[in-house]
Amino acid sequence: MKKLILAIVVMSLTACSSTQRIPAKVTEHKTPKVNTKNSVSLGESMLESGRITTKKSFTLNSDTSTSDGADIVAGEYFLTGINGVDGMYSRTDGGVTVKSPVLGAPYMYPIYIDGKTGEVCFVGIFGISPCSSYKPVVTDKAIYSPDSFKQELIYTGKVGDKIRFTYREYSNGMARGAFSVDVEYDLSESNVIAYKGAVMSIQKATNTIINYTITKHFN
Repeated sequence: MKKLILAIVVMSLTACSSTQRIPAKVTEHKTPKVNTKNSVSLGESMLESGRITTKKSFTLNSDTSTSDGADIVAGEYFLTGINGVDGMYSRTDGGVTVKSPVLGAPYMYPIYIDGKTGEVCFVGIFGISPCSSYKPVVTDKAIYSPDSFKQELIYTGKVGDKIRFTYREYSNGMARGAFSVDVEYDLSESNVIAYKGAVMSIQKATNTIINYTITKHFN
């Protein structure tokens, strides 16, 4: 068993050494577009701005069998690198990737999608790479990371001439308590409101909807 574990470790290191690492993609996100008319309902976000971190990802909803009888474990996998034409993937939760009746205990074998067939496979020991007939669909998925950040303004209703909003900031996918505040504006003074650098004009507001135009996004 010790020799088997050693072989798995060596195999994993070999696969990693020949893999080109792929960093997550960080993009700026702003919605809606400036100078467009918009309408949202009570409780919906009127304005969003921030950085989104995305990675290529696929999900196995159930264990999938491979040609050697082993199972690639169900879960969410994200792209970590490229080895030739093959995309190398790891579990997002860092869990085990393969279960085998022959090996007994589950292991964290490197998982990849064959660049020619599109099938999901794993890098086995002794140069063997069993594949499943399953061809996962790879999509871009937002992930939580130190680079992730979002601001949003949510419409929370109208009382008399006053309209109310909740401003929130998110870091790593979590709302920051110190940066979640309620704000209120009096439309009898002006139909133009501003907060955190964002500027918008209000065309209509009720307790169910608000119609508005963004003239400037958050700083």
